[in-house]
Amino acid sequence: GPTQNYSLDVDYEMDQNNSLNLYLNYENTNQQFKKFTSASGPFSYLGIYNVDRKSASLTYNGQNDNSNYMLSATYGELKKDVTSAMSANSSKFNFWNIEARDTIKLDNNNRLTFGGEFRTDGRKDSSIDESSDQYSLFIHDELKLGEKLLLIPAVRYDHHDSFGSETSPNIGATYSFTEASRLKANYGEGYRAPSISELYGTYSNPNLRPEKSKGYELSYEQEFGDDTAVKLTYFKNKKTDAIAMDYSLAPNYQYMNIEKSSSEGVEFEIKHDLGNGFTVIGNYDYLDAMNDKTNTRLNYSARNT
Repeated sequence: GPTQNYSLDVDYEMDQNNSLNLYLNYENTNQQFKKFTSASGPFSYLGIYNVDRKSASLTYNGQNDNSNYMLSATYGELKKDVTSAMSANSSKFNFWNIEARDTIKLDNNNRLTFGGEFRTDGRKDSSIDESSDQYSLFIHDELKLGEKLLLIPAVRYDHHDSFGSETSPNIGATYSFTEASRLKANYGEGYRAPSISELYGTYSNPNLRPEKSKGYELSYEQEFGDDTAVKLTYFKNKKTDAIAMDYSLAPNYQYMNIEKSSSEGVEFEIKHDLGNGFTVIGNYDYLDAMNDKTNTRLNYSARNT
């Protein structure tokens, strides 16, 4: 069926140091689908899938001699109607998001960034009327120690009205052997509360718990002249209560928590500038992603990419 998508993106420079951006988007999809009883058999019913999506954001950016700051507000609305011979469902999602950030140059070797974000999400249909509020505060410091070492400590605080609070630290470091070669290391902890869709959507699970992670990575970057660069990264992550889709009860899929999971792998990238605006990039990823509770590989996690 037909799909329509309209967007407007406007920048307004108030002066050399202050600007506004307005972004508006509207999308409408009206499609039919067929439900098959088997891979080769006739369809059992014909359905209609309608989506009406609207979003708007306004962003202010400013700067002075020692500071770069930003304030942004975003609103989004989604209406979805799914109708078939077997069922009919109409639902509406909406969200508000407000974010503010400031980067201050303390001296030539130190830049401090801090900010916050507030978000509210809602879903409403014939049987569900739910909403959630969450906010976060973050701060990180880019500290240059001598000519070769850059240190970036950071911390983030998240609060969700249903799941409480969590503090997540992070620290990264870059050591430059020369201008063309450097070693990067990073350790971080993460936190993600279940979304409204995961809690109350089509494949929802209202008993989901927040996802927590800990991980580190080590990278080596090397540039060969002005045209070629390579990067090799090793990473390892562990998650508690990772949120994923459970495909074992098909067709009654449902989001679930994986009690313990881990991922370990290597990434390699090579990039070469061909000139005249053209660049060729090659990537290879090896990933070992496991459910540590059952000692089985995670779904949809290719070992080689």
